[in-house]
Amino acid sequence: TIISGGGTGATISGSDSAFRIVLGTSPGTTAILVDFDASFSTTPVAVVHYHCPATADDRAYIASLTANSLTLEIAGGSWTAGYGISVIVVGIDAA
Repeated sequence: TIISGGGTGATISGSDSAFRIVLGTSPGTTAILVDFDASFSTTPVAVVHYHCPATADDRAYIASLTANSLTLEIAGGSWTAGYGISVIVVGIDAA
């Protein structure tokens, strides 16, 4: 679930382990906070890919990751309305 950020009308689809965000209008540079539907037993591992315009030098990164939520931020510019962000999250059991 998108808690904040991503612009007006941003959408999220998929599951806790693999989801895609489509940015809404006027997403700006605001961080995007996503809450997982179910908590992981430990802090998971995640990767993110921002499908930004080919001419952009914007980079999405994971600013915060807990068993309950993930925060994405942008470096080098601002989010672009209508573009997607793909995230894969894997729970890792404590050894």
